[in-house]
Amino acid sequence: MNTTVSTFNVCGVLLPDAYVERMRRLPGIEADAFFHAVCEGSPVKGLRVNPLKAVSGGAEETKSLTALLQKTFPDMTPVAWEKNGYYISEEDKAGAHPLHAAGAYYVQEPSAMYPVTLLNVKPGEHVLDLCAAPGGKSTQIASYLNGEGVLVSNEIIPGRAKVLSENIERMGIANAVVTNETPERIAAFFPAYFDAVLVDAPCSGEGMFRKNPEAVKEWSEENVTMCAVRAASILEAADACVKPGGRIVFSTCTFSEEENEKQVEAFLARHPEYRLERKERIYPHMEQGEGHFAALLIKDGVLVKGAQAMRGVVKPPKGAPDVAFTAFLNEALTAEGRERLSTFTVVRNKDQIYAYPKDFPVTDTIKVLRQGLHLGTVKKERFDPAHALALFLSSRDVQYTLDLPATSEDVRRYLHGETLLAPEHLKDVKGYALLTCEGVSIAFARVAGGVLKNMYPKGLRR
Repeated sequence: MNTTVSTFNVCGVLLPDAYVERMRRLPGIEADAFFHAVCEGSPVKGLRVNPLKAVSGGAEETKSLTALLQKTFPDMTPVAWEKNGYYISEEDKAGAHPLHAAGAYYVQEPSAMYPVTLLNVKPGEHVLDLCAAPGGKSTQIASYLNGEGVLVSNEIIPGRAKVLSENIERMGIANAVVTNETPERIAAFFPAYFDAVLVDAPCSGEGMFRKNPEAVKEWSEENVTMCAVRAASILEAADACVKPGGRIVFSTCTFSEEENEKQVEAFLARHPEYRLERKERIYPHMEQGEGHFAALLIKDGVLVKGAQAMRGVVKPPKGAPDVAFTAFLNEALTAEGRERLSTFTVVRNKDQIYAYPKDFPVTDTIKVLRQGLHLGTVKKERFDPAHALALFLSSRDVQYTLDLPATSEDVRRYLHGETLLAPEHLKDVKGYALLTCEGVSIAFARVAGGVLKNMYPKGLRR
């Protein structure tokens, strides 16, 4: 490969001279090997198995779900730094598979899985993902929380926050609240509330050049500086949110020292109460992944379990659950399903019913886009369960189920929005059945007159 600066390009997009010179100055990078990997190599593709959608969320059930996915994607091989992460072939159409719609896995670039592994989340903790869209790292955090504690996933841009909320729902996550706020407002509302905070900072995106050649066109030294300034402000907000004894992981998908090591050094200089526990760079010529940087920062103090008081107006629940909702619980769910929902605070807001994590207050002080788990809608004397509830529940939680093979015409038709004929065991049922795909919950159907009426959301049909 010709190493003249002007010949380096990704898919015909020329790498800027200033960027090439910057990379050559980085210590220990092996620049020629790096540029060969970026310009001639192929992007790496991966998925992360979702243990929340395993039959009961335990280790053995997760192994069973993984085995099922390995039949679907036979080239799956483990990612070293994430226990549920796997490499898959570029040819795998993972995003189009019914099990993707069911939330059995999340398609995620393998290097992007590393920062959450470094955060070392434990069940029951309060965790903040401050720059969370589109949701890969938030859904990974939720898998480690395993339904316990609180996850606040924040995104400042409304359109991206909507995508984040949809991914939280698809993965069957109930203990997450999605907010659409500035980092400063999150910091004002959550002083010293979180055990762990992830700052996956907006950056110049140098690590994604071979995955997204368009990002090359947007690169400039001015943008690097702007991103560094913005990330410093976000880190200050993260500090205000984390408890003494807590931790922050700061990560980017870029290589510039201004946005990475120098950013961390400047933060430590401003905050001597923190120590740098670990930092890592992932280079595409050294690891099987795109470019990433992550640093673990520990705050002095003793970590105390339980929440600090939040600032602002904290409102009590807005109304008791409806009679129709209670009837649905008794008629459609098993005792085990009702027990799972009993661990949440159930709140009615007008005609909508939600399940909030018990440690999180109902509030209108900050903009909450997703209020925990949406349970459904009250319509006169009827309760219609939400799609989010279907994705949260499993076959053991409901009275009536129907499993559809992933390769069946029925699952294709249902995801397209069509009705299905009820099988023999549901022909005389009047109520709701949970449809599963290879044992993984995918949607509700309203059963009446021997027909499964389609409840798959119109915006998701394909």
